[in-house]
Amino acid sequence: GLSAGFMATRAIFPLSEDGKRPWLSLLVALVLLGAGLLGVLFHLGRPERFINAMMNPVAGIAQEGYTSIVFGLLLLIDLILVWRKGESPRGLQIATGVAGFALTVVMGNAYTAYLGTPAWTSWATVPLFVVGDIAMGGALYGIFAAKAYEKPGYLALMIAAEVVFAVALYFLVLHFANVGLGGGALVFGIVVAGLGAFAATMLVRKRPSLALTYAVLACSVVGVAAARWAFYAAAAL
Repeated sequence: GLSAGFMATRAIFPLSEDGKRPWLSLLVALVLLGAGLLGVLFHLGRPERFINAMMNPVAGIAQEGYTSIVFGLLLLIDLILVWRKGESPRGLQIATGVAGFALTVVMGNAYTAYLGTPAWTSWATVPLFVVGDIAMGGALYGIFAAKAYEKPGYLALMIAAEVVFAVALYFLVLHFANVGLGGGALVFGIVVAGLGAFAATMLVRKRPSLALTYAVLACSVVGVAAARWAFYAAAAL
């Protein structure tokens, strides 16, 4: 999700490729995607279970796998072109970003119809993934983009992602309560990924610094991770 959100943000706001290592951000995104896919294998326990799941296109995990493959291939091509030529076509950047955004949607939608876990069957499940990924990926973009927070469009995207994520989590807390579950970790996500990241964003806008830029990223990642931990833990309750 962090990788997908980053590439979706890059598709909207192209990164300057004039630096000494313009491929570094793409390499980071590819490594993050690979780590996430390894997590899928560990989640299923045995590799043959993953193969069986991929044979069922209706399954959410299969759809996530197919979308990840498309996104990963486009990301790899993008990385190779930037590494070899110093830049990649704008059309490829957009295509990679669209594939990344599609992955965030597939990730969230995969759980909404899972009736075995009532806590997941809420409309707020989709923004938990989509908006959370954009918040995290957008914050990662700020690490690699010089003076990113001075760009009105990027600043608006970050503020919108942080606010909408916090609102979506609020409604998810209410949904958890309706099905008899506590939402402490979700509230923590609201405070850290919503309010904390928003406060750090406002600070870095006024006083640009690398430390504050990393603070936005840390708040987003920690807050989203906590919220998703609560989300997944609901399946065991």
